[in-house]
Amino acid sequence: MGVFSVAMATRNVMLFPTSDVAHSGLWYIVNVDDDGVISDDFTQITLPYGVKTFVFFASSQEITDGTSFSPSSSKRDGPAAVNLMLVGEIGISTYGQNVPFVSIYVTG
Repeated sequence: MGVFSVAMATRNVMLFPTSDVAHSGLWYIVNVDDDGVISDDFTQITLPYGVKTFVFFASSQEITDGTSFSPSSSKRDGPAAVNLMLVGEIGISTYGQNVPFVSIYVTG
């Protein structure tokens, strides 16, 4: 089997299973430009194999044709445990993976 890139879909989400840090338990994937501005719409993100790629989760809702970016917010600064629910495609096959027990530090 060869090495493939993963094309990330808009359904990707960062889940705060039990947290007093985040207002919403789900933060959806977003596009961010080089100046740090979050896009109102979503363009598929491709993760090339072996290449460091930044992925941002900041929307309180999935960004689709009928919805645009709506910011998630935090209750307070601090560490939080999250799960990443990653979905997309590898070639023509659907891909899904749960990455549990990731730690982050939320600010702002």
